[in-house]
Amino acid sequence: MILIIAIKIIEKEEDASEILKYLVNFVKDSYKIYLLIDEYDNFTNTIISSSGKEQYMAITHGEGFYRHFFNVIKAGTTGSGAPVSKIFITGVSPVTMDDVTSGFNIGYNISNKPSFNEMAGFTEDEVINMLDYYKEEGFIKDSSDKLIEIMSKWYNNYLFSENGKSRLYNSDMVLYFMSEYMETNKMPEDMLDHNIKTDYRKLKYLIMMDKEGKLQVNGNFEKLKYILEEGHISSNIATGFPVDRIIDPENFISLLYYFGLLTIDTRFRGTLLLTIPNEVIKKLYYEYIREGYRDTKIFNIDLYKLGNLFSEMAYTGKWEDLFLYLSSEMNKQNSLRDYINGEKAIQTFIRVYLNVSNYYITKSEQELNKGYGDIVLIPNLLQYPDISFSYIYRSKVYEYNRIQ
Repeated sequence: MILIIAIKIIEKEEDASEILKYLVNFVKDSYKIYLLIDEYDNFTNTIISSSGKEQYMAITHGEGFYRHFFNVIKAGTTGSGAPVSKIFITGVSPVTMDDVTSGFNIGYNISNKPSFNEMAGFTEDEVINMLDYYKEEGFIKDSSDKLIEIMSKWYNNYLFSENGKSRLYNSDMVLYFMSEYMETNKMPEDMLDHNIKTDYRKLKYLIMMDKEGKLQVNGNFEKLKYILEEGHISSNIATGFPVDRIIDPENFISLLYYFGLLTIDTRFRGTLLLTIPNEVIKKLYYEYIREGYRDTKIFNIDLYKLGNLFSEMAYTGKWEDLFLYLSSEMNKQNSLRDYINGEKAIQTFIRVYLNVSNYYITKSEQELNKGYGDIVLIPNLLQYPDISFSYIYRSKVYEYNRIQ
């Protein structure tokens, strides 16, 4: 009878905080609550990127409902007979938790603890065991060695603690690959599961600023370019920061790490060296920069046409048309010039547009027999075994606005 009354009271209540408060009081001294919150920051991140900082601040500060909700959780953990015994919260970034911290300052961040590193992905042994199992069951025709070589390039190399024992594969991407492969008996055309990729909109508000009604790239956009140009960046990982400090350079880099767009490489001169983990994430960087150029009208070309020219280059060896098209568009679009001044910047720009497909793995400053190639296009033969051409690209700046 008491339970029925409780259910009826809860059904009439519309406020989540009040429902939780009632439940906490209802079970006090009688039961224990184990509270699991998944993707706690999902909707707040969406609010930041779609509605702006003011709306976000309204729900996470002062009398905001989100802040109040965490106040209720905290109250349920204190005092004699406190019913909330354990809480486990998952999310992408520490931003929201930092902003509600005075309402919820009892949490312990385990994200970067070495003992939890292997929880966040598959080890290589686990992936090999999976492949061997499905091979034995007749679901896989290719050798495990061949498939692990592909997946290692595209999905491996994550490290979530400086002292972690193993580098990890992205578990979602591995399962996506296996599902696609076993359905079609061949490699997926697109190595990226677009259902889980970091949405460009979530980065857009961080890498662009609205100045007098006009979108302009800011210093964080240049950070993305720098990471592509150098392959790494030095920065310690911030364990928490409020939304009004989110575009600070170190916090932005930390956010790239939390989004899975950077991973720990090593420690160098007292600072962590963060690097792009794999080819899938590198593809995302190229995509973000292309979309940034397009949205700010710095550079915009027909990617469908470029893709067709790229296919001709890969399969018939007709490379001239692609580079003539790119160089022609580069020289026509004047606003591009301020953003690709310098040889390395030009190489990065070219790589951004040489990665509209998975035909090639691009390498910068690749060591060759007697020197280095600015950009080497290595055929992705494991996916496209019929590609007959590979390329070495050499750039030469001979005028401010002309590229040979």
